[in-house]
Amino acid sequence: MLERACGTAIRRHGVSPASVRLTVPAGEGLAVRGREADLEILFRNIVDNAVKYSLPEPRVEVTAAAAAPGRVVVRVADNGPGIPVSKRGQVFRRFVRLGSELERSTPGTGLGLFLVKALVRQMRGTVGVRERTPPPGTVFEVELPAA
Repeated sequence: MLERACGTAIRRHGVSPASVRLTVPAGEGLAVRGREADLEILFRNIVDNAVKYSLPEPRVEVTAAAAAPGRVVVRVADNGPGIPVSKRGQVFRRFVRLGSELERSTPGTGLGLFLVKALVRQMRGTVGVRERTPPPGTVFEVELPAA
């Protein structure tokens, strides 16, 4: 699923395959509980945003790992401008897009992260956002029950 989300973002934005790196530990058989269509929407939106907001030269890192017992965590880190601490709680609301409407050059509806939050909650998971260290950039972290 993560490979597909990465490939879709690469094709959609016409960036080099090297600009999106996926790291999943070999042999761990990481799988999460959830409908395939829901997981595709969730991860496609997060990876697509990471690439879109890091243009023109995105460096996106997608990692998956076992978390607490019975949980899997997926992190998507980008090299975009980052999200101010004061705005991080707002990004998951419906129709929210940061910045001035008159200055915005990145297309979107403001529904992607709203859908992500709703799907993660439905799957009994958590989603959060933090600053990438070292900056610039943002890290979205999704934790879901393992299958």
